Amino acid sequence: SYMEIGCRWGGTFIITTEILRKKNHNLKAIACDLIGPTNIMLDYYSHNKSIQYVQGDSLNITRSTTGGDIDLILIDGDHSYDGVKGDFENCLQLNPKYVVFHDITNDACPGTVSFWQEIKSQYKHFEFTDQYESVNGSYLGIGLIEL
Repeated sequence: SYMEIGCRWGGTFIITTEILRKKNHNLKAIACDLIGPTNIMLDYYSHNKSIQYVQGDSLNITRSTTGGDIDLILIDGDHSYDGVKGDFENCLQLNPKYVVFHDITNDACPGTVSFWQEIKSQYKHFEFTDQYESVNGSYLGIGLIEL
């Protein structure tokens, strides 16, 4: 099962869901965002009944909402320190095996960077932080922890 907090336009959610579905045709996937689904997401949902959309923040996600545990969660919602910490803490109730954080090296997201630096040493983790030489500053970055 897969859940993405902060799916916005849906690109990452759709591609991740399709990749995971190649290994598990019965994949349960949940998208969560404050903003309602875009037309692209609505079209995708209409063709995929195993996908659920939750409009709101991660506080709206409970075990009854998801139908149980979630294996993989991507956090890419509120990038403030309190926001990413809250999303992470709320997700722990779902007993994830892996949690992925987006923007762990992003100069524009100091809250996410700070939270990642704070927790990564507490878990087995992997991070991808390579940057393009032509870009001034640091952007994006993906961090994965195993629970």
